[in-house]
Amino acid sequence: MSDGKNADRQKEYEFCLVLTQQFRHCGNPFRADTYQGCDYGCKYCFATYSVGHNNRKNGIRPAKIKTFENALNGKGSKLTLELLKNKTPIHLGGMSDPFQKAEIKHKRTLEFLKLFNNYPISISTKTASLTDDYWRVLNPKYHTFQISLISDNENTIRLFESNTPTAKDRISFIKELKRRGFWVSVRIQPLIYVNEAISLLNKLEGCIDFATVEHLKITKTGTQEIRKLMFSKLGDEAGLYKVRRNYYKLPYNEMKKNINKIKSSTNIKIGCGDNEFHENSDCLNCCGIDLMPNSFKNWMKYNSQYIQMTGDKDVFIPRQPVTKDTIPSNTFKRFSKNTSYKFYVDKYLEDVYKYEDVNLFSQLPDKAKEGGKF
Repeated sequence: MSDGKNADRQKEYEFCLVLTQQFRHCGNPFRADTYQGCDYGCKYCFATYSVGHNNRKNGIRPAKIKTFENALNGKGSKLTLELLKNKTPIHLGGMSDPFQKAEIKHKRTLEFLKLFNNYPISISTKTASLTDDYWRVLNPKYHTFQISLISDNENTIRLFESNTPTAKDRISFIKELKRRGFWVSVRIQPLIYVNEAISLLNKLEGCIDFATVEHLKITKTGTQEIRKLMFSKLGDEAGLYKVRRNYYKLPYNEMKKNINKIKSSTNIKIGCGDNEFHENSDCLNCCGIDLMPNSFKNWMKYNSQYIQMTGDKDVFIPRQPVTKDTIPSNTFKRFSKNTSYKFYVDKYLEDVYKYEDVNLFSQLPDKAKEGGKF
């Protein structure tokens, strides 16, 4: 093999099939990404803040297909193999878009879909078109779509997204997916302007099976440059407050008003992606995985939202240990000797819900305002 080909292989993304840190409160935490990095240029994206995932020096790296092949052939981490054996659904596109422009060259998503052609995959994307080679592989029995779209206002889209398809084109693609028989939802993540979100949902009545909403957060891990850029685009009307060091969000009561306003304006079932409002969802998981086709029935029910909403703990719990990469670093430092999946979910339930309706994520408006605006 030539040096050039060796160099290309070294650049491939290897950690492309993993359990995410969200497993404690999420029923869809088994993540696959066919790329590291994304060329859509969304200013609000949490993955943009992740130096480990979107490293500008490395550029966009296609996933190492051998990682997926090995997992299907029984080679890989014990936890990953246990999840695959259980037919735990995979969320494709948790950290990067599987149909970004890089896919035209590398075709990693197409290769992945061919490998997992009879396996439950929920696909998150902003794409607005697919070619025939994808349609030949995709199957409504095993594949569902979550189309990310924050507004129906094209000016708003361009404020925050550099290279994505238009709202009009994505709405047309959603209708095409439904025509072909796919379960499809829209992800309004982040929710920035509530009236534009309502306008979008009104246009999608009868065209989607579900919608997820989650308010904008500007995190402490982002660069100062990105934070300033976001606030300059949002202006004072956004009403974001500093609730912890370099972490900005709406006050609790304002988010609650927005959710109630959205839910009262549509017949579409709504999932609440904000951690403090998970149980206000019209389903048992904020992405609606419990409403997806039967092949998704083995979604990860042992999480805080499902347990809080049902009281049911008699469900599948992985026996294999979680790794330090799966646990938030501050939590892992406290309990580094424990690698039990069940332990960390139970600990999350204890920590978050012991303060009754005010949990660790939500601070009352007067507390939030103490930090002041950006």
